[in-house]
Amino acid sequence: MKREIALIVCLSLVVAALASAGWSSAGRFGSGWSGSGWSRAGLFGGGRYSRVVDRTFEVTPDARLEIRSSSFDVSLVPGSGTALRVHGTLRGSSRAQIDGVRVTMQESGDRRIIAIEAPAGGFEFVHFLDAHFTVGVPRLAALAIVATSGDLGVADPSAPLDVQTSSGDVTVDRARESVAIKTSSGDVIVRQAAAAVRTATKSGDVQVHDLGGSLSSTSTSGDLSAALAANWSGSSLTMHSTSGDIDLRVPPGFHGALHTSTNSGDVRNDAKLSAALAGAIPIDLTSSSGAINVH
Repeated sequence: MKREIALIVCLSLVVAALASAGWSSAGRFGSGWSGSGWSRAGLFGGGRYSRVVDRTFEVTPDARLEIRSSSFDVSLVPGSGTALRVHGTLRGSSRAQIDGVRVTMQESGDRRIIAIEAPAGGFEFVHFLDAHFTVGVPRLAALAIVATSGDLGVADPSAPLDVQTSSGDVTVDRARESVAIKTSSGDVIVRQAAAAVRTATKSGDVQVHDLGGSLSSTSTSGDLSAALAANWSGSSLTMHSTSGDIDLRVPPGFHGALHTSTNSGDVRNDAKLSAALAGAIPIDLTSSSGAINVH
């Protein structure tokens, strides 16, 4: 009896290992499924479905674009011409769920609204759905992103950027125009922004690297850090955290009028900025509970 139990356990482990290795039903135990842009691969009929979504929409350079994503990771990259391309790979345990994902565009005046929507009713516990979309964005007048959950990455946006997300990390690289990010839960990273940056988070750390413009960064619970570019040309710097540390790095020779306030935490001014300096850039750093460092 013990040998039979051991054999059953051993076979179960082998089956699980083969399934995780990606054995396809077509290659080992059947003809599989394909066609209509989706496929199925797995072991003994319990595999994963996949589908590729590729949609192209025309937008004019003066359009104001809004992208809405319900629960997927999305990456925005520079596009070309006037074509906006949405390309995504979906994987899941239910073909119905995958087929329920929709990518649509609506027009409202000069606004174009791209919606990347999950199936109605959400995900069942016994099924899973994973997807990542890449959006090629041409030149626009303005770009807004509204996401429920999922990580968001934006590279080289040429238009003013406004991001609102409930949960998920946000990363923005090399923005030439202003950036505004508001998130309830998730970390924020902004790198090489040439213009003003504004961030507001409830829970999550914020890092701003090589900033060229003004900064307004607030967090209810999370650390805030910013490093100014050597050619910084902003007009003000404001960083406030209810619970978290604040770290600001300024370039050599920087002149700023520094105001700091913390109820619980040390203040270090290694940059030797003055509290009052005529014509200097105003710097306001406050934390209810956390250390403040300027260097």
